[in-house]
Amino acid sequence: MDRSADVLVIGAGMMGLSCAYQLAKRGCSVLVLEGGSDLCSGSSGATDGYIMHHTKMPGYHMRLGLQSAALYPQLLEELGEDVEYQPNCGGFLVCEDDNEFDIVRQVIEQQRDGGSMCG
Repeated sequence: MDRSADVLVIGAGMMGLSCAYQLAKRGCSVLVLEGGSDLCSGSSGATDGYIMHHTKMPGYHMRLGLQSAALYPQLLEELGEDVEYQPNCGGFLVCEDDNEFDIVRQVIEQQRDGGSMCG
């Protein structure tokens, strides 16, 4: 195994693998080091696997989430693999009282005002 590379990525979670993939697409030789036994076995593997917009406030995080979701069709085509991505899986928030409901209503209004497809 060749142990030299243009770029060394430490960690084979979603961020590390995404960086490595994009660098390799641009012609860099990339070496990924992972301390665990499997890819995405840390916090990336513990997530529920959704790109959720309804939990994000307008601004940077909302734009980043929407841009991430927009990249998936091309990524899936490039990979040629079924990664079980469902673009319209939905989600919901449970409000336990009127105060929580009012907070969620305000967030939805802010999302709509910010141009989100949510709500």
